[in-house]
Amino acid sequence: MRFPDPFSERGVWLKAALHAHSTASDGLLRPEEVINYYARAGYRVVSITDHDKLTRLNSSNGCLVIPGIEVTVGKDGTEYHLVVLGVEEEPRRAKDPQDIIEWARESSAVVIVAHPYWSAMGFKELTLLEGYDAIEIYNTGCDIEVGKGYSTVYWDYLLSHGIRVFGVAVDDAHRYTNPPTDALGGWVWIKVSEVETDAVLKALHQGIFYSSMGPEIKDFRLSSSTLFVKCSPVARIDIISLNGKGLSIDIDILHRLIKGWKANDKGAKSLIENITIKAADGMRILEVEMIGNVVISICEADGALHGLFIDGVNMFVDKYFRVEVTDFKGRRAWLNPIWLP
Repeated sequence: MRFPDPFSERGVWLKAALHAHSTASDGLLRPEEVINYYARAGYRVVSITDHDKLTRLNSSNGCLVIPGIEVTVGKDGTEYHLVVLGVEEEPRRAKDPQDIIEWARESSAVVIVAHPYWSAMGFKELTLLEGYDAIEIYNTGCDIEVGKGYSTVYWDYLLSHGIRVFGVAVDDAHRYTNPPTDALGGWVWIKVSEVETDAVLKALHQGIFYSSMGPEIKDFRLSSSTLFVKCSPVARIDIISLNGKGLSIDIDILHRLIKGWKANDKGAKSLIENITIKAADGMRILEVEMIGNVVISICEADGALHGLFIDGVNMFVDKYFRVEVTDFKGRRAWLNPIWLP
């Protein structure tokens, strides 16, 4: 099965900030200060995406600087904000967001639809556009300012209607260290064979990355019927798919189910056939045989989930699915979607 798989690709992981502003538009830090700010925080890729202005800057301080711009264009009463990465000039004037996408594609640039929730977009407005690479599924600034940081509902709507787009987490930083702090809250881990601009843009085009607010996804494997994901300690692992399909493993609910199964609770027994508990590498492996010939092996340690293996994953998915993990602070990480044949 072919899918965007950064974990089997050879290369290095680069932590990337793909949406940030400087004093060249409405940010509080000068362009050079933005790069230094992210470099000190361990980022290896930064794009300064000032409003309707291309801010030119050389790579420095160990950071690869990708030229970018946030273009604002309205159509039929909707204001679109399009983040374009990998361009060397400002766009020609356009009245239609599709014109901006076509302009970007001429130079193989990456196009991201910024903060759909904050922009009060309807699903129709997103489906009318063609050729963009991703949408912002998390935007730190929009979250901190007005509680509209998450746009995953838009993502699932697009995916469930057969529109193949990736999801990115960003800062959209303006204030940085000035409260309310709008930086270091969302980023992308990109896998590349070389630390250079073309390799980063290619990986973004192909979905060879995952997004995070904090949790780390360490490995992911998929075959025709099995799924394996390994992550840093989290409270919840979700497999999200079409309509009522999917699966959610929550550490607290899992413990309650196991307790109920041992006590012969009818609810737990209607879901679980058998449970086997093993120990391996300092972890507890909970092998849960579900009704319907599905086996879920869950890695647990110190009251947290560290990963899972599912034999029979097809029971839970249809058309597409994506994996999302949530830690105990509510921070999430997202793999890019997998479209099923």
